[in-house]
Amino acid sequence: MAAGVVYDDNAFEVERELYAVDSGYRSQGGFNLDIEGLPAGAHVPVLCPLQIDFANRKAYVVNNLKVVEAAASGATSIKIQKGSFAKAGKFALSDEVVVTVTKVDTSNEAYDVLTVSATSAEIPVGSVLYECETEEVTTGEGQDAVTSTAVTAVHTANALNYARTKVETGATVTALFRAYEIKEAELYIPVSAADKAGLTSRFMFV
Repeated sequence: MAAGVVYDDNAFEVERELYAVDSGYRSQGGFNLDIEGLPAGAHVPVLCPLQIDFANRKAYVVNNLKVVEAAASGATSIKIQKGSFAKAGKFALSDEVVVTVTKVDTSNEAYDVLTVSATSAEIPVGSVLYECETEEVTTGEGQDAVTSTAVTAVHTANALNYARTKVETGATVTALFRAYEIKEAELYIPVSAADKAGLTSRFMFV
């Protein structure tokens, strides 16, 4: 080793191979990463679900969280997989099960813990919570009026991230538009059923 030269073996984190690489088809050009709400200096991992806005050449991270331990109905904390972009706000398991996250504890080495409003139903291990927006909708009039809550995902995937990308001003991502034999259980950021519908048969999960 040359004098005065120091090599940092931890400078680059090598990510797992998560799909049959020879099946992949990536975008010919990059997309500007929308970093709003993402922690500066973090990294968007390979195969992270993305919503691509082709008209404006922008890419949005689909903020999904994977539950690693079942949460009983009425629970006020949920354990999730580390490495997510969890933050305060609303996340849904379905139209009927929505929780409001007020705190994210990342101190445990094995998982992160969300402090949430009491869950209205059991949330099974392996569930995917997606960031959402809610709106009260009233139908009918007078005594026949019925109010319900409409739940909408903030973003839904139509592509996956091709390569690990640092969150910083001016960051761009390359989108993966096709991939087969994706190891779903090993994904750094999970995909929801709605994401799979948006990704279509261009992607195969195993």
